[in-house]
Amino acid sequence: MSLTIVLVAILLTVPKEHKLGALLAFINCIIGSVAIYKMVCKQSLGCLIPAIFLGWKILGWCVAPIYFAIFMPDAGYGIFTWTPYLAKDVKVQIIVLSFLIPYLLIIFMMMRHQVSYAPTSLQTARRTNLLVIIIFSVGTILYIATGRFVAEQQSYIDTVFKYTEWLPIVLGIQFTYMSRKIKIICLIIFIIRIAFFTLLNRRALAVMPVISLLTGLLLLSQMSRKTKMVIITSLLVVFPAYMVIGNTVRIVAGSLSGDIQYGLHAMKQWKYIAQESPWAASTFGRLFFNGGHSILSRTPEEVPFVDFSPKQYLKEGVVVFLPSKFTGALQQQYYLEGIYAGNALLYSYGYQLRREYQVGVSILGHFWSLGGYPYIIIGGILVALLQGVIIFLINRATVRNPEKAVFCLALVLSPVFWMAGRGFIVSVRNLIWYYIFGIVFYYVFIHFFVNQDQAYVKSSSYLPGQEVDYTYNNPEEYSLP
Repeated sequence: MSLTIVLVAILLTVPKEHKLGALLAFINCIIGSVAIYKMVCKQSLGCLIPAIFLGWKILGWCVAPIYFAIFMPDAGYGIFTWTPYLAKDVKVQIIVLSFLIPYLLIIFMMMRHQVSYAPTSLQTARRTNLLVIIIFSVGTILYIATGRFVAEQQSYIDTVFKYTEWLPIVLGIQFTYMSRKIKIICLIIFIIRIAFFTLLNRRALAVMPVISLLTGLLLLSQMSRKTKMVIITSLLVVFPAYMVIGNTVRIVAGSLSGDIQYGLHAMKQWKYIAQESPWAASTFGRLFFNGGHSILSRTPEEVPFVDFSPKQYLKEGVVVFLPSKFTGALQQQYYLEGIYAGNALLYSYGYQLRREYQVGVSILGHFWSLGGYPYIIIGGILVALLQGVIIFLINRATVRNPEKAVFCLALVLSPVFWMAGRGFIVSVRNLIWYYIFGIVFYYVFIHFFVNQDQAYVKSSSYLPGQEVDYTYNNPEEYSLP
């Protein structure tokens, strides 16, 4: 019913010059949404990787243009250069489709045999949840106590904080195994974190753990469908209210963000900001891939394709992939000035890259800038293969060590989520290192503290796709409190 309403709105309200682009965005949106649904229905940990990747991609490249085409066809973006959101909309949507088709074909081929997740035992699940809460809370406290949210230089605290961004998905997946006391503690921690970072105009830090928790809760937990529908209905009320608050702090505080007192003062102007800057328009504007859209819409008509050099591409990739301890200033140089590894490409499109204006080339912009449609198709295949390898590793771990699998998934979902807005080289680096860090983190903080049920079948003869016989000493062990 809702799809019919959107289609009718496109046909009746969208200006003639943008109607075809909006219809193509609608088609891409349906393709992406159906793919996400099929992935989630597999109920495996690994299938969350492409589902999360497609989530922001579909919202930014398809849903946002449909919204602007219906309600604000003349709106645009740009601090230093102005570009309409719907510029070259037909071309942009064809490029999106050209990436989606090979990506989906490859990724579904690599997800044919998946294993559903189940914790080793109720006791193990509860211990894991408790350890996750402790690690997440300590990371947050250290980040706040040391003032890292206003610091210019990166430190090991920033690294740990970023790596644990999606750790709450473990709590979401295993939410039904929590005791009531732990659930209340978890809720208090999240409320404090949301309030603190929202008032500091750090909305990504505030909402990302919540998105992580809800992803696990709604997609993979054993919570009843009725309860999930209640949560979704509540979000329809809470989310707009939060976006009004967050948008008020962002607009009023601006460059003075980082001061809670100023954030509280800014809150007094929420009614005025809500009227002048609708929360929906602001939200879709933030989800939109400004840098990537500039590349797709203006290349090669205004800005020529990059003079692609495989040798330089490989060199930047290797330097960026290696730890900075070994590459030193050269890695930082490539991050700032590298055409393939960094965002320096955006200088050609009128952007003045600064710390407060975080604009990325996006995965589509990265491949399109190299030479158009052939590179977009190759890019879709490469991204699918990269994610497919991680899916295979997590799927295999699900059979042998479920706790290790869910922990590694929690670590890699952060770079997977941000992959849609970043270049390929940086995405490869982050995805691989986050997975490695997840394994190390698991064996350091989790493995020796959880109770591995000896009755759980851990035979190495099991392969992804085979039926696994889960046997428990106590058949009532899964009864919930």
